[in-house]
Amino acid sequence: MQLFYLLTLLIFYLTIISTVDSEKRVTNNTHSVTGGLLIFPGTKWCGPGNVAQDNYDLGSDRKVDMCCRDHDLCEPKIRSGETKYGIKNDGKTPLLSCTCDEVFSNCLKAVNSWTSQIIENIYFKLLGRKCFYYNPKK
Repeated sequence: MQLFYLLTLLIFYLTIISTVDSEKRVTNNTHSVTGGLLIFPGTKWCGPGNVAQDNYDLGSDRKVDMCCRDHDLCEPKIRSGETKYGIKNDGKTPLLSCTCDEVFSNCLKAVNSWTSQIIENIYFKLLGRKCFYYNPKK
């Protein structure tokens, strides 16, 4: 079982790092530009892009999918190539606020399933995603 877990993790990781900018997704009533091939099984929102028909369309692993959907829709974010808040995002994927990432991590931990643990390990450990601190001026 541990070997299966590691192979699944490796395959998913390799597919994620080989994708184009995940902000090329279209989230309202259309499918992901990747055709859903890189979306984690049982979800519609976990991976680059999404295959949801709308923001309420979730996969069979609903709780995990809710975490991924909320993270995908979380603001503020800095899209690839964009400069905002004095920060330039030279990466291929959006840069999210650390608050968004913290909420995502807590959500996945609360679900506490095999899928949520894999997604958390991929996103935070294997990909080592960066985030930014956002303090709006009053």
